[in-house]
Amino acid sequence: MLMFFKPMLQEKLKIIAGWAQQGKDAQMYAELFLREHVPSSVQDYLPPAKALEYLNHEKWFETVCEWEPSLTNVREWCTTFRDELIYWISESMKPTEDAPTDEGGYLDVAQ
Repeated sequence: MLMFFKPMLQEKLKIIAGWAQQGKDAQMYAELFLREHVPSSVQDYLPPAKALEYLNHEKWFETVCEWEPSLTNVREWCTTFRDELIYWISESMKPTEDAPTDEGGYLDVAQ
């Protein structure tokens, strides 16, 4: 499934690399990324739980750098960015009063 999204992810990784190299706030830009750079249709193919599985993979950084080598020298920034993505996606999966059984989506909490 991840390979299906590889072209889009590589495009997004170039944007993320620019932010990292400019020293942008990783936490703030992770939230911005979820709000403005993840199409809502992604959730139809990659549910939040599966996204968390990929983000928590033990070789996540190696994979990211394989797809966007310019991130190799900004591991600390990438780790902060990733941790924030994990936080927001996890939050989006928590039940809410409006939808107690809904798993939510990437954007539900980060807006």
